[in-house]
Amino acid sequence: AESISNLHRAFVANISHELRTPLNSIIAFNSMLLEDETLSEAQREFVSSAIVSAEALLGIIGQILDFAKLESGSDTHQELVVENFEVHEMMNELVDIVGHQANKNQVEMVVDVDPSLDGV
Repeated sequence: AESISNLHRAFVANISHELRTPLNSIIAFNSMLLEDETLSEAQREFVSSAIVSAEALLGIIGQILDFAKLESGSDTHQELVVENFEVHEMMNELVDIVGHQANKNQVEMVVDVDPSLDGV
């Protein structure tokens, strides 16, 4: 059972590294591209969207790795923390990430969050 746990931990760490490296390159190259003053506003939005999406994926990968460490007991310093967050802000970030695809498919996205949910 311990060797399976070690294999699982090594697999998750390897996958994490294999995904993070190209995502960091995508973020870096797109950040450099944003410095190009000849880009149109639409091009800037596409490049910014690519950066936001890649950063979101990096966050998800980090969370998966953290969860795997918690699950395996290999990281005894980690603890689950429950935090408040701004629902409206999160929904706007989601629209930024998938909005271009929705527009491409002629789907209108509307964010309507009950103000009482912010800071939940």
